[in-house]
Formats: sequence, C-alpha cells, structure tokens
Amino acid sequence: YHDTGELMNISFNSEKGIKKSRTYFYKTGEYKGESFYDERGVLNDGYSLSIKGDTIGKSEVPLFNAQPKQDLSSIIWKNEKSGISFYIESKGNGKKFIEGDEIEVWYIGYFEDGSQFDNSDITHNNIKFTIGAGMMLKSFEEGILQFRSGSSGYIRIPYNLAYGDKVMGNLPAKSNLIYYIK
Repeated sequence: YHDTGELMNISFNSEKGIKKSRTYFYKTGEYKGESFYDERGVLNDGYSLSIKGDTIGKSEVPLFNAQPKQDLSSIIWKNEKSGISFYIESKGNGKKFIEGDEIEVWYIGYFEDGSQFDNSDITHNNIKFTIGAGMMLKSFEEGILQFRSGSSGYIRIPYNLAYGDKVMGNLPAKSNLIYYIK
C-alpha cells in the first residue's frame, strides 16, 4: 500500500495466535483496507481503497480458492543444484532465454497441494520482466532460464528460495511454490 504514501499502521486481529485479519489505515485515520485469513494463515479475501474516497473493491483471492485443485503428483521433476526443480511440458520453437531478455509469461501459481494462489486468467495480468534485472525472485528467473520462447511447463521453488519465513500477500510463511508457465 504505497500508492499514496499515507499508510499509517496495520492492526492485527488474532485468535489463539492465528492472524484472522489485517486492517490498513491512512495517516488521517481513514479506513484503507482489510485482508482476511483462514486458520492456516492463507489469505482468503481482501478489500482495499486504491485512493482516498474510492469505494471498496473485492480481491481475486476467492476466485483462486474456487479453482479445482491440480494433481501435480505425476510431474517428473528435473532437480537443479540450487534447489529449484522444473519440468518442460512443451519445448516451444523460440530461442532459449538468456539474462537480459525481456519476456512475458502467462502463469498459474500453485501450492504443493495443487490449490491456486495466483492465476493470469483471473487477474488478467501476465508477468512482464527482464531476466536478471531483479524484478522477480532469483529462483523463478533461474527456472525461466530452462525454457525457451513458446514453451510451457512447471517451476518448483522451495520456500527457502522463495519468501522463506515471511508472509507475502496471500502466501503463508514457508510456502513452497509451483508455477505453471507459458
């Protein structure tokens, strides 16, 4: 919430040590937004005012949660020394990616149980970035370098190479991440 630079504080409402919601306020004390979590600490929904005076809009998180789980158990992973793994489903016809390439990736983000935490089709946002520019997780970029233009497949990132012990958006601490990319 850095869009106005006026965020004053975040209050936590918890039950038995489990975060249930976060509330965001402007410096003026006006309500900014709120995030709601389940018993595991996974973000279930959230509301935010993009600017003061705006109306509250609903997040896409419930739509991620409503998607059927994907069975990821049959994927045969190729493990890298760094700890990431990948699986190339379709090789594609384009050139192999290298550092410095500007690329656009359609993706679905999965937890290990096959439930979604993000999806380009739902958010209508593909990821656009320059490989090696520090715009993405270094581990994600390492996985991307295994692909070429037009290819599709999976990248698996263990939590210690993702966000570690930090809660990040709708990702609980210690989340292992799996991305299906095209």
